[in-house]
Amino acid sequence: MKFDITNITMTYAKSGGYTIRGIVNGQNVEAHTNDSEVFDWYNDDTEAELHKSAILHCEWKLEEAFLDEN
Repeated sequence: MKFDITNITMTYAKSGGYTIRGIVNGQNVEAHTNDSEVFDWYNDDTEAELHKSAILHCEWKLEEAFLDEN
């Protein structure tokens, strides 16, 4: 399955961890992670490889949440 993922945002969750939101194939999707390094590098592009890895992690979590919902 091909995924079209846009509008990714990542915020601190009050209950702990981090909330990832995005639009996957036209549907609003929310996922969660406890990986603080992903949060740090998602918002910091000074290390290109780490930033890219954080984006890929977010996309993977959103894809997983999308599949669970459908």
